[in-house]
Amino acid sequence: MKNSEDSLDAILWSLVRAMRVRAMVIFEAGRPYLARFRLQDPAALGLTQERERTPFRTYLHYLFASDDVGYFHDHPWDESQSLILTGRYAEERVDASGRVTMREFGPGDVNVIRSDDVHRIDPLTPGVWTMFTAGNRHEASWGFYPRGTGRDAKIPWRERNFAVKGDEGAIHMVSNDERLEAWRQEAARRA
Repeated sequence: MKNSEDSLDAILWSLVRAMRVRAMVIFEAGRPYLARFRLQDPAALGLTQERERTPFRTYLHYLFASDDVGYFHDHPWDESQSLILTGRYAEERVDASGRVTMREFGPGDVNVIRSDDVHRIDPLTPGVWTMFTAGNRHEASWGFYPRGTGRDAKIPWRERNFAVKGDEGAIHMVSNDERLEAWRQEAARRA
């Protein structure tokens, strides 16, 4: 990473620690894959319950690793946008005919992801931070698509996540800065 990206990476880690925002850390194959920091407090928006609908949700995402190479996925929102803050990633998308295309995104780029987009991402550099904004949830269930099946073999997210639950595919709510820092350093060493 360039010095300015290194500095921004340090600032973002300091920001999430200072805000005392809990991270939802998603694991894939026993390793942390993504840390999600929710930047909106539902109570501050006048909502009485976490599950109430908001017009949008905003998160900081830190990518530890790639999406599972064997699967693509869609999203549970009508539309979402990912503004790349630091680092670079490649995205593979599957179109309606099953054809896979690849695009690269870097700092300042915005990746627009609609509910019918099926994709996966690979960080090309360590330290990928994005600001991810998601619109309204749609009624259709989101899920995973095994590579090579196009869009014909969708696995609902609950079925796949529970099939790889535990150390292999768990989702953890984390407020311990030391655990996050250790995972971040491990991901940087692997890169």
